[in-house]
Amino acid sequence: MSINVTVSGSPVRIKRGKMVTAYDPAKAEFERRRLMRLEQVRQQSKDIAENIRNKLKKEKSKCLSQIEKDGEIKLKNWQARKLLELQNQYQEALDEIGVGHKQAICAEDEEEIFIEQQESNERIAKERGRAAAERMQIERNEDSLRKACLPVIKLHKRIWKRKL
Repeated sequence: MSINVTVSGSPVRIKRGKMVTAYDPAKAEFERRRLMRLEQVRQQSKDIAENIRNKLKKEKSKCLSQIEKDGEIKLKNWQARKLLELQNQYQEALDEIGVGHKQAICAEDEEEIFIEQQESNERIAKERGRAAAERMQIERNEDSLRKACLPVIKLHKRIWKRKL
């Protein structure tokens, strides 16, 4: 298929796919520079994107390292507190061992003192019991004596009354 085009009054036949253009060096230079600018812009975009990715990686690694440092500090603080607590417990246990021995010795002494007190209390109670029994016996004897002597006393009173 062909197209009839009239240029400057003269007909030109151009076949499809075979277009003849005139070579313009200024246009070629412009096109070459345009392609160079496009290539430079693309390269610049790649560089900017790479810089952003690198900054992001650096920031991410910086944050992770800071988190790790904070975690290590917290871990060390916790370990130090735990170690101090365990040392305190150990010292208390050592102190309690000495106190336990002292208390055991005191407990033995206290047991002996307690036993001695019980024995002395029993002796005192027995002595009081004996004294109370003696008083009771004396009171009974006096009561029985009064009962036995009551008729005699009454007789003496009568006699004394008559005499008066």
